[in-house]
Amino acid sequence: MISPPNIRLQTRPAGFATTLIVSTALSLLLMLPGQVRAEEALWSAVGGEVNWLLDERALQNLGLKAEGGDLPQADGRGRLKLETPISRTASLEFDGTLGRFNRLQGGSLLLAGGPVIAGAGGRIDLQNLRLTPLAGTRDTALAARLPDGEVALTLRYGHFEYLPAASRLNAHIMDAFAGSALAVAIGGVEAEGQYLGQVSLSLEVIAPQQTTAAKQTACGASPNWPTLPGFAPNLEMQAIDQIVETATSRAGGRVAITPSAFFRNIGNADIPWYSMFTVPSSDGQIGNEGPDQNDDPDCLDNGIGQCQPYGVDQGGLLVWSVYRLRNGLLEQLGRSAVKHAWNSINGSCSCSGGRIVGAGCTDLYGVGNNSDRDVLGPRSEITPAQALWEKVDSIWDGDGDGRCDTLNPGGFPHDASWCRNTPTDEFDRRLVVFDTDLQDSQARYFLEAWYLVRDDADVFDSMGFQEISPEFVPNLGANGVWRFPCSNGNCSQTFAGGPVLNRFVDHGAPSAGQTSDEGAGPEGHYRLASEVTPLPGGRFRYRYTLMSFDYNRDFLGVSIPLAAGAGVDATYFSDGDRDPANDWQMTIDGNSVDFLAPVNGNVRWGSLVSFGFDAASPSSEQPINLSIDLGPIPGTTTLRAAAPVERLFGDGFETP
Repeated sequence: MISPPNIRLQTRPAGFATTLIVSTALSLLLMLPGQVRAEEALWSAVGGEVNWLLDERALQNLGLKAEGGDLPQADGRGRLKLETPISRTASLEFDGTLGRFNRLQGGSLLLAGGPVIAGAGGRIDLQNLRLTPLAGTRDTALAARLPDGEVALTLRYGHFEYLPAASRLNAHIMDAFAGSALAVAIGGVEAEGQYLGQVSLSLEVIAPQQTTAAKQTACGASPNWPTLPGFAPNLEMQAIDQIVETATSRAGGRVAITPSAFFRNIGNADIPWYSMFTVPSSDGQIGNEGPDQNDDPDCLDNGIGQCQPYGVDQGGLLVWSVYRLRNGLLEQLGRSAVKHAWNSINGSCSCSGGRIVGAGCTDLYGVGNNSDRDVLGPRSEITPAQALWEKVDSIWDGDGDGRCDTLNPGGFPHDASWCRNTPTDEFDRRLVVFDTDLQDSQARYFLEAWYLVRDDADVFDSMGFQEISPEFVPNLGANGVWRFPCSNGNCSQTFAGGPVLNRFVDHGAPSAGQTSDEGAGPEGHYRLASEVTPLPGGRFRYRYTLMSFDYNRDFLGVSIPLAAGAGVDATYFSDGDRDPANDWQMTIDGNSVDFLAPVNGNVRWGSLVSFGFDAASPSSEQPINLSIDLGPIPGTTTLRAAAPVERLFGDGFETP
């Protein structure tokens, strides 16, 4: 047995408010559009190359194919690759003050090559696209326009990086979405915003004649690590702007769903954001230091060849889930694998991009990045409460030597290598939902995304969700296309912080007939929410939802106290999958209603289950026993929720 956990009240460290005010003021200064200080002359990006990485399966699903002289070639990883030049007849202007990319200021780029994309609605020639800054987005975005001005593609969520020593501006892995013109080629305006692949730019930079010396701040030369007294990270999820279909099988009735994610480090500590298998750099360059290891200058040596401050090579860990809420029942329909973060753009702050998220800085990841299986791994490899990944014997380290088994040559963020693992199919490690589960017109749907970050000041800040309106368009593409627009069409208005569980019962303000209790401690966080609804004939409907957030232990069952003669019926259990073999089984004795997990039915971290019944007894708030996995002998923890036990004294807090 373990005693009920103490709720841990977490406070922001001393000096946090001052740090946040200063960083916010600096962010506002850097983000003011059109205002350039005297020493901030415009920098020009002119010429260079564009690297196309079109998603082969996405094109097939949309009924598209690449044609023309500039024909991309399959790379064996489901991508069509093509490198084409950029004309030097036009330039993109940006602010490069302090030796870093701050923001676009105007101008354009003219591509001098590219494929022709053909679909049911026509052919679109991408060879002479003009790239112009796209306003109204929180990220640095570009519109790829045809000669007549129509938008063929929108390019978003790129990691912009200015390299003063090389005089290059790179825009890595920008998501390519269908614009209005390409949507027509696919077969209809509903196809606008569909994911097509990624585009990267490498541009030559012409610095202004009068400019101050580069003052690039890495925020890694002397970082304020979370291990230092008075410093703590606090990652806050702030937006989920794009949610798209990234794999589909009409025959199997399944769709894979991937979101973008935008966050800010609102704490006062710098957060290590290393990629997997990183070691300290001996030459100050990103490259390959040894066999199957990536060396990185941002990985500061702790004295024994490991990365400061924890001696581990990892960044934040991103997961996402899809939920359905109908008739008071919240169900988790699908869960992603774990996305291993590896680079921060460090936007809206004075830090340059790299493998450390500076205090006050923002970062974003697009859907192409988040759907890349090279950085998606099993949840079973994670100790969630500590946000730790065990690389030894991971899917990338089959021989257990602590090194990556397979490397790709070249590519961002590592010049020499990139660790990879071959997926079994296009659904492997992605969030997958059955088509029919998305077609309930009476239900509400949500996508939730959140980060696990070591020493995070508030785990619930790192969570956020969007309400979405799934829509299947059968006449688009080869076999129909799923769209996932935000519920009112404006994602910035519908985004909400915290977990989706708050849509079932608001933890901070439960309504009449509802309860929400939380367990929190060194082993992580979990909640049990309940709602009781009166039914005709003097009966009551009891609904419960158990969510394990970052709890290190598995849940094995629950025992709810029961009054004599409660007359329980209409029982239910839902874990969101379609496997009845792992459903919890209910038993009733004279004192309790018990739901017990069979083999392989444990509730693990990041998972939600719902269960309940109807009963003749009214409710009172009671201690509910939750069985947890402690090894050979299960343990028990307790949270309070409604139970069919009549009040003895009228306050609802009696213990039977």
